[in-house]
Amino acid sequence: MRTNRIRLILPLTLILVGVVYLSHMQPDFVGLDLASYETVLYTNDFLNTSWRLLGDLRGKLVPGYFAPLSSVTLIYDKALIGSDLPDARITLAVNLLFHCLNGILLFLLLTRLGASGFAASAAACVFLLHPMQAPCVMWFAERKTVMAACFSFLSYLAYLKYRRTQSRHFYALSLAAFVGGLLSKPTAVVLPAILLVGEWLGLHRAVAPTHNGSHEPKGFRHWVDRTQLIPLAPFFVLALGISVVTLRTEAADLVNLPVLQRPFIASAALWFYLYKIVWPLNLLELYPKWDVNFRDFLWWISLVFSAVSVWAVVRYRRQISGQFRWGLAFFVIPLLPVVGAVKFGYFQHAYVGNHLAYLSIAGAAFCLALLAEGLRQWAGPKVGTLVAAGLLVYMAFLFVLTWRQAGIWSDPIGLWRHNVAQCSSCARARLMLGHALRDSNQLDQASKEYEEILRSAPTHNQARHGLALARLSQNRLGDAARLLEEAVAHNPTSPASQNSLAFVLLQQGRAAEATQLLEELMERWPQFEKPYLTLAQEMARRKEYAEAERLLKKAITVNPDFAAAYATLADVRLFQGELEEAQELARRAIRLRADYAMAYNTLGQVALIQARADESVELFRRALRSQPTAPEPHLNLGAAFMALGRFPEARESFEAAIRLRPQFAEAHANLGFALMNLRNSDAAIEHLQKALDMNPGLDRARVVLEEARKVTGTRLRLENHTAPR
Repeated sequence: MRTNRIRLILPLTLILVGVVYLSHMQPDFVGLDLASYETVLYTNDFLNTSWRLLGDLRGKLVPGYFAPLSSVTLIYDKALIGSDLPDARITLAVNLLFHCLNGILLFLLLTRLGASGFAASAAACVFLLHPMQAPCVMWFAERKTVMAACFSFLSYLAYLKYRRTQSRHFYALSLAAFVGGLLSKPTAVVLPAILLVGEWLGLHRAVAPTHNGSHEPKGFRHWVDRTQLIPLAPFFVLALGISVVTLRTEAADLVNLPVLQRPFIASAALWFYLYKIVWPLNLLELYPKWDVNFRDFLWWISLVFSAVSVWAVVRYRRQISGQFRWGLAFFVIPLLPVVGAVKFGYFQHAYVGNHLAYLSIAGAAFCLALLAEGLRQWAGPKVGTLVAAGLLVYMAFLFVLTWRQAGIWSDPIGLWRHNVAQCSSCARARLMLGHALRDSNQLDQASKEYEEILRSAPTHNQARHGLALARLSQNRLGDAARLLEEAVAHNPTSPASQNSLAFVLLQQGRAAEATQLLEELMERWPQFEKPYLTLAQEMARRKEYAEAERLLKKAITVNPDFAAAYATLADVRLFQGELEEAQELARRAIRLRADYAMAYNTLGQVALIQARADESVELFRRALRSQPTAPEPHLNLGAAFMALGRFPEARESFEAAIRLRPQFAEAHANLGFALMNLRNSDAAIEHLQKALDMNPGLDRARVVLEEARKVTGTRLRLENHTAPR
């Protein structure tokens, strides 16, 4: 292939990659890991959160990972569009930029290591177009992967420049980029080992190595240039340090991985990744978790094949080019931390995952490119042209699959439907589908998914908890309480289930039982903040404001980023008539959680009380954009419309609140008021009576009901209720 044509391959591939992913970007985040990143994605307290992330060595802000640099970039994505709310399209576009940059850096790295323009271009294009890369672009949480890869490539390039010029500036740049990679994602620890392999193979020398391995050092004592061990030492020290930090933050205690099983899992995983890289059909985000059975000969075959492959590479190393062996190392080494050699949190769900192979695809792609190049040179010009054409067909095949994968990832519900359709036994994928359906208020369908999990796994507490929350949203309090009681019985060490049970008991009017349960929770798990909030909300409902405030301050002490506690404390201040302090607390909640609907609801209530009805309408609408299924902002928006004399819009808002909560007495009362103003007294009487049946303490509704029964058709300007939470 001519040089000028080769140069066109990479730019054209970058354009194709941009078209694929930009065509499928949606404004909604995929729910996977969203709860872990909520503080990062939704905070508006930029500087304070950034500093805290850098010092979060135990993984409190983002559970399970010490990756502060990539998390900080997620915070600042909003600044690109000048918004206080994150936009998934911006976040994913930044991921895409890093991915494209990584393809360019890979091309430069391979050429610096002596690869031809054909091999470097082909490898970079396969790396960019491969469908297994879709999660790293389309999943917001994988910012850490694309950033760590970018810093690793930069570090390697700077190190090569240092090796060939002995410039201390380039050495410092290489080390600094490596630190950036480690702070983006701990898996960058593999870079020193890859650098060491490059030294051993002689690929880092000023003279490009030949394919017959003539530059390879002879003898055990000279297997690597000893003068380069000292410059590499700081890389290994840094890698060791970040490894220790990572082991402290990983949820490895939840993973059962016997030592005897680890070699079998590791060898099977390596062959799995190699197969999926070469032939990437039937890709899933969550694969089924393997059950290691020593009686199954297939497990032994993968282990034997691995041993034979290692022996063959060692035995025939002089017949294999140094570049090809480097490519094999670049495939294997990045996978070693995530194939079962050590435990890490992801193994709770599966032993393999597409996103874990991001860097390894570069090594495998380089090996494929070298094989294609060698075949072209061996077969001659005519057959070589067919080989090049075959490679282009293969890349077209990857393009089609990547287009499909990006489309699957663009729909949070469709992603998990596809996963469940391909693997009906993947309980974790079905659970995520249930959560996605519940978040979109498709409660009946969500319930079916949870029930399906429980049919095959009756002790699956997460499914039971999810089903209980769906029943709660459907106002089926009895079913929700029963399910949560079963969840607590199956797992008494789960504080989340017990807190949810207490909340449901409060909704049922069983305040004494709920209070006792919450007090036991706070005593047993004092660092779990949610029971303080749940009990504080009940104290506020009882107008025991001092006790509510004490509990909320305790919750904030336990979790300084607990936006719900600040928002509830703002409500307490609102109930006490302290409007300025209520506003300040609500704004603090919004700084911590920019989409926190109830804080906007509180600000709207303050504005309505202060006769700023137009402003309150915008605040209530802002609350509903964040949480359209919350009935309180609908109720209060209707009250604001009533204050403005916009009675048809008020009626629509009250009806929306009732649809979301049929037993919402205040909404029925306000709807009755609006209907009276719209001269529909019969319907007004019906809703006012319903309101009084639910809550006989609504005195204003009783007065208006009596007036409606005496005089019909009279246009009244009536006082409105706003509903405290």
